[in-house]
Amino acid sequence: MLQIGISVSMSFFSNIVMWINVKKHLSFKIPKIKNVYSHLKGTIILFLPQMATTIYSMFDQTMIGWFYKDVSEVAFYSQAHKFVNMFLFVTTTIGTVMLPRIVKCRAKDGDEKVKRLTNQTLKMSLFLSFPIALGIFSVS
Repeated sequence: MLQIGISVSMSFFSNIVMWINVKKHLSFKIPKIKNVYSHLKGTIILFLPQMATTIYSMFDQTMIGWFYKDVSEVAFYSQAHKFVNMFLFVTTTIGTVMLPRIVKCRAKDGDEKVKRLTNQTLKMSLFLSFPIALGIFSVS
């Protein structure tokens, strides 16, 4: 119990010290946005499918539990879902990792290097995705 208290208090105090030093180096000004409502429609259009996907992924196991009273059915689905998501995360992280580099190259070097990096990223993603998809298909 003492170790937990020391750990939490040290973490708390280190965060306070960090924010005091950050305040010296950065200025926090809220930008003025003139026309917020023009961006609202596009934001909602992007938000709704993401929200639907999130709700489905949160309640899918619960819905299976409602339909099948046997807990083993939910366990089978849960393990299969974790297995597929493991590979999904591998392929989606490629884009997450490459996006900042592509943006930097766009600002610095121009469109030609961006096209080359985008093609390399797509090829790498497809190189990983096709064997993964065939493996999951063969296991199922």
